[in-house]
Amino acid sequence: MHLNYKFIAQDSLSSTEIQEMFALMQDSYEHINYADFLADLRRKEFVGLLYTDQGQIAGFTTFVVREFTNPDPFDVLFSGDTIIGNSFRGTQELIRGVGRSFGTYLGRSQSKNKRLYWLLTTKGHRTYLYLPLFFKSYYPGQTDEHASYYKEKLDHVCSGLFPNSWKPDQGLLIHNGTASRLNSTEATATHQRHKNPHVDFFLRKNPGFHQGTELACMAEISVENIISFGKKYVLHGMENPLC
Repeated sequence: MHLNYKFIAQDSLSSTEIQEMFALMQDSYEHINYADFLADLRRKEFVGLLYTDQGQIAGFTTFVVREFTNPDPFDVLFSGDTIIGNSFRGTQELIRGVGRSFGTYLGRSQSKNKRLYWLLTTKGHRTYLYLPLFFKSYYPGQTDEHASYYKEKLDHVCSGLFPNSWKPDQGLLIHNGTASRLNSTEATATHQRHKNPHVDFFLRKNPGFHQGTELACMAEISVENIISFGKKYVLHGMENPLC
């Protein structure tokens, strides 16, 4: 089935589109409520929507940029909820769309002479796998090779964005109360992928993922740090911005 990626302003979403997005979340998550979902969505700037030819939303991701200083100013692209419907997994269009979105934001940051970093907080292995898919260096990973470059910056950003949840000694966001979490089917699927070394690392680093604990991750978005698979999509987004 052919899918289309559309990059649109969050505040231009229709109520029907938002309901479809929430329904996708309900398919894979539990302890999720509409009010919290909507409040989180309203804090984002743009949404990458994956559509079928019939206009059905098959998946989505969300983006917002925040500026930090440590000690020099830099931009952080924060991705929120990211999901693709069960029937559409294995397709590549969301991955290509994310790459073009990276390029769009990278062009913006470069025009301001600032570095751009991707902040990913993930409750499941599927989004964690975007890191080795796109980046040469990222943190955390299977080795500590890049820890010195990212760790202090990641702590600075997460302390600012999530002061009540951030646990720097663990590299995790542990939320008070009942957090949304992958349902049992999705959690089991993560455990079943443990032979993949990246998934095995995710499981060891975030053993409480099934309770809604998030692993905080960071990678620099730059042409030099993108592996060959994703570089053409990032360059396309820089040359043909999505917004």
